[in-house]
Amino acid sequence: MDCRQAGELTPWYVAGSLPEGEARDLVRHVAGCATCQDELVQAARLARELRRAFAGMPGASQGTWAKVAARAQGMPLARVDVGSFLLGLSVGLTATRTGVPVTGRLQILGREVPVFEVGTGGER
Repeated sequence: MDCRQAGELTPWYVAGSLPEGEARDLVRHVAGCATCQDELVQAARLARELRRAFAGMPGASQGTWAKVAARAQGMPLARVDVGSFLLGLSVGLTATRTGVPVTGRLQILGREVPVFEVGTGGER
């Protein structure tokens, strides 16, 4: 591991989310590198100060979370489109909290034309 790689992994290590193998490699590198030791200490201090600062802040009210949840209902959680640029055809799969609609679209001269929708409540 070099210093650039160590620098990229340091924030993940400080947050406790670095996989065990990478953490072991990082610790091995930092043990022999004064520059990376300093960077690790600074990152740990920053994380500690940020945790302290955020711990004193009030959280969002229940009403706020209810509004966020209501607005997020039906919003896409994930989307995958597969198609052919040459043919101008794509098939999309979108996951929402309310289902997994599948759509087919055809692009003609840059304009998108819906071909089919399944599972959206608007079957064609």
